[in-house]
Amino acid sequence: MRFALIGKNISHSRSPAIYRKLIDESVEYDLLDVDSEDKLPKLSDLARNYVGVNITSPYKTHYFNQVTITDPTVAALGFINTLSFQSTGIFGTNTDLLAVRLILKEFKLNHQTPHLVLLGSGSMAKLVTIVAAELGLSLVNISRNTNPNMAHMDLKPFENRSAQNIVINACSRDFVFSGQQSPQNIFWDLNYHFIPHQNALPFLVKEYHDGQEMLFLQAQAAKDFWPI
Repeated sequence: MRFALIGKNISHSRSPAIYRKLIDESVEYDLLDVDSEDKLPKLSDLARNYVGVNITSPYKTHYFNQVTITDPTVAALGFINTLSFQSTGIFGTNTDLLAVRLILKEFKLNHQTPHLVLLGSGSMAKLVTIVAAELGLSLVNISRNTNPNMAHMDLKPFENRSAQNIVINACSRDFVFSGQQSPQNIFWDLNYHFIPHQNALPFLVKEYHDGQEMLFLQAQAAKDFWPI
């Protein structure tokens, strides 16, 4: 069986190792590093070579209108990160949505009144906002569009003193947060193995979570979605 990841500058990806662990050590998993959208492979070519394909930034919208999407929440998102090539057609979904939903449900279960302070305005921030609304979680969204100095700002005015504040970094890997926040916060970085945050933030907050758990849950959901 062959699988692949499509993205830009993805040589650091841990996906090959994760899927070999989840599926089988003999699995072939290719990294299709594409530097511009006009060079992306056609779906017909992908279908000839792969059982399933993951998609990462900046190409999550490219195949959206070319595949069948059965999940209405994924359809409302407007972008996908997983393709499944089946005998009945080509299907798309967003396994990040499934992973974020599981993790936020766990936060809600473990903390009676979680309050989310969301950093970012891109696709992952949109996804977190949708799931938070599903689960009835309070959320305030801060972005670099309206707060150019967000990397160094004080988050305390956006926190809820009567709740467990969970700061969620949904920004790209060029963003490093070094501002002020409560030491009682939980900081959840959607980027995995992000050294600048790993080196500093665990000593400044109650809990630091990086994106490795989400990466694994996303991969498990993709495995379940593919016709293996």
